[in-house]
Amino acid sequence: MLDFWASWCPDCRRDAPNVVRLYREYKDKGVVFVGISFDVDRKAWQEAVKKYGMDYVQVSELKKMREAQISKTYGVSWIPSLYVIGRDGKLVLGTVLSAKVEQTLRQLVK
Repeated sequence: MLDFWASWCPDCRRDAPNVVRLYREYKDKGVVFVGISFDVDRKAWQEAVKKYGMDYVQVSELKKMREAQISKTYGVSWIPSLYVIGRDGKLVLGTVLSAKVEQTLRQLVK
């Protein structure tokens, strides 16, 4: 599950507790979470990770979303964006709604 976000994004901050809850619920069920931040300020990014308890892998190019290579690769044009990638490497779901991710993960781990 790819979590595209940034510490300066109000919607991302609002949804962070939901994503963290999903991480805690599914991390031992074979679901790997990776946070991809579009922060340009390393300190702000790291403080947000700590504040929200985002204990899953976190990466950043420290570039704005429109400048980051990963946003171009995945076609990210809005954050938060959440992508569920199947075991086969194919995109299962791309959404801005963590509730949809939860429904998808429930189905996938049955």
